[in-house]
Amino acid sequence: MIYDSPDTDVAEPPEQALFSSGEEPPHSPPSQPSTVGRAVAGWFTSVAAGIKGDPLQAGLVVVPVVVFVVGAWVHRFVNEDGFINFHVVQQITAGNGPVFNPGERVEAYTSPLFILVLTMGRVLFGWAVSLPRFAVGVGIVLSTAALMLGMATARRVASFAPGRTPSERGLGPARDARPRSDAVLVPVGALLVACTPPMWRWATSGLESSLSFCWIALCSWGLVRRYDGDRGHAPSFADRPRWLLVVIGLGMLVRPEFVLFTLCFLVALYLTSEPSWRAGLRGLAWAAGVPVLYQIFRMGYFASLVPNTAIAKGSDATHLDWGFEYAKQFLGISWMWIALVAVVALVAVTAQRAYRFEPRAMVVTLAPVAGVVLHVLYVQKVGGDYMYARFYIPSFFALAVPVMLVPFPRRGPGAPWRSPAVIVSLSASLVILAWSVAAVVNGKILDANTGLGFGDYGMLLPGATNPVEPDDYGFMVISVNDILAKAGAQPNVLIDSTDANHKPIPLGQGQGIVVKSGAVGVTSYVAGPDMWIVDDRGLADPYAARLFPNTAYGYAGHEKLMSWEWVVARWAGPRADEGPKVAYIRKVLQCPDIKELNDATTDPMTPARFLKNIAASRKLSSLKLFDDPVDTEKWVCGTGR
Repeated sequence: MIYDSPDTDVAEPPEQALFSSGEEPPHSPPSQPSTVGRAVAGWFTSVAAGIKGDPLQAGLVVVPVVVFVVGAWVHRFVNEDGFINFHVVQQITAGNGPVFNPGERVEAYTSPLFILVLTMGRVLFGWAVSLPRFAVGVGIVLSTAALMLGMATARRVASFAPGRTPSERGLGPARDARPRSDAVLVPVGALLVACTPPMWRWATSGLESSLSFCWIALCSWGLVRRYDGDRGHAPSFADRPRWLLVVIGLGMLVRPEFVLFTLCFLVALYLTSEPSWRAGLRGLAWAAGVPVLYQIFRMGYFASLVPNTAIAKGSDATHLDWGFEYAKQFLGISWMWIALVAVVALVAVTAQRAYRFEPRAMVVTLAPVAGVVLHVLYVQKVGGDYMYARFYIPSFFALAVPVMLVPFPRRGPGAPWRSPAVIVSLSASLVILAWSVAAVVNGKILDANTGLGFGDYGMLLPGATNPVEPDDYGFMVISVNDILAKAGAQPNVLIDSTDANHKPIPLGQGQGIVVKSGAVGVTSYVAGPDMWIVDDRGLADPYAARLFPNTAYGYAGHEKLMSWEWVVARWAGPRADEGPKVAYIRKVLQCPDIKELNDATTDPMTPARFLKNIAASRKLSSLKLFDDPVDTEKWVCGTGR
């Protein structure tokens, strides 16, 4: 069983049925907030205690963890975009700051918090393990911790039944915990998460998905445990516990759109607090402190309101047609929609039981589910992503959190098996368990060689079953070697790696090797922090990111392509054979707004420059360019805006 050990001892009163109704007895004193470490440690402690008293229950909660770890390890990988994160960490540890290219301040990453995790790993463990392998390891650890926290959350949610004290619900100290005799907790939602192939993949990848799972689970667990400590007493004020407020506030630093989850968690915390607008403002200040400080840094350092990746992918655009296609792909593969319908039914039963226990219990139970609704609507609006399930999988995990453990009465006299709630729960659970078994078999949990490619999980033509290191993407390493071969003895040269018809162009002294590339992840990591990589798709380039969509590329966030002429005009000096488009672009680059973009991202960082960037961040974030310089001149330099 899953027990979270509070800090106070509670005597164990007589057992009562989990599905019973009746008058609620007095409650024990509230426990103090625990940390995530105590929650995970409590999981292991409860399993050890359960082996002695209730091996069935102990075994049930261990199974999904084992299945998930096996699946995540067998299907471990790092995709193309993960190496962009690694290259940013290279730049940080080289002393160049959180940039993609030295001397140009562009926020080429989406998750500042995950960049911090990777940087700490590079600093602390770089002597022993490569950054890609560290990312794989920390991804599995974070994802597994998320699964455990999810079960710890669901353990408390499952105990929300009328007429039960904290001790009766099995929430006393771990040393007093005894196996329940009236109900067994079946890890229905936990098995669904553990058996879903996209969860195995996104547990690693080098991206922030694992951190997303852990953050959602930690916020959900913190809310439920805070509420449970208040049962039978005056609710806590909205500025307590402060650690939980700070963690909830970090959502936008996990992913920008996770501010939607943050909003739902904060509303749930406020609704389950003692009414006080002063405490509410203090709580909001605690939650907003770190994000506001980072936002000031973003505006002053990068001269932008949002990450460059958000500008490049047009996060303010609406692509409902792409969003529906993305949803069809996610729901259709492996008949995912069947499992989701069953999960929604379980969530409804769980919410109804929590409401009967107390309305506030329903609020904390449904907080992550409310975030799911907002997040899915956002994903639909922006058109999804080019990588299978990536944008949906955090919501999939969050939806399963309240029902990761589902209570069922044990067989015996008086067991309420004919209760409508039990019947619905049993039916939905059987559907989910059957689907999970089929997913493990069809997803080949012990075989990672599934033939997946770039459009599935962002693996750009991998040369290994588990592509983790750059050598596993051998052709990208060959590409960098070809670039160096083209450069030859020239220390300052401009190269187009996307078109062999474009000959290398000599550059001025000190400019180094500059490469136009369409796949900048592995390339940049192999090239190291000194070679300048120009991302023609815009994730890591301030000009390409601001282009209007100009290609028919069928993936969300990849509709922009900067032409070779823009790169030549920005980097190389005037040449007799450069062509009229390059000359026109040189002229356009002197337009005040475009020149301001250049100055904001390349001028030496000083206090004055920082303040200027803050003032210009809103305008530069909304700046739009055309690949055709004539249209750009009309739009940006003239009266066409």
